[in-house]
Amino acid sequence: MKCEKCDYVSFDFNLTCPACNKDLQAARTKLGVFYRPPDMELDQFFTGGSGTVQAGFQVETEPEVEVDLETESFADEVEFSLDD
Repeated sequence: MKCEKCDYVSFDFNLTCPACNKDLQAARTKLGVFYRPPDMELDQFFTGGSGTVQAGFQVETEPEVEVDLETESFADEVEFSLDD
């Protein structure tokens, strides 16, 4: 968004111009920019921290299985040729 007073270009979510502190609400309304801040911080979204919204499901993980690659048989492998 470009400030009408000083021509500074800033992000659409700014309520005032970072350069001259002019109120940008009139310009935002004219352009149809209606920004609502997020309900939680990004790190809270990923970690399930103390934000206002919590994940409504649990992710189930399968138990880890150790595989010994030296004794494991790979008989199901399919051989193919790139010469075709």
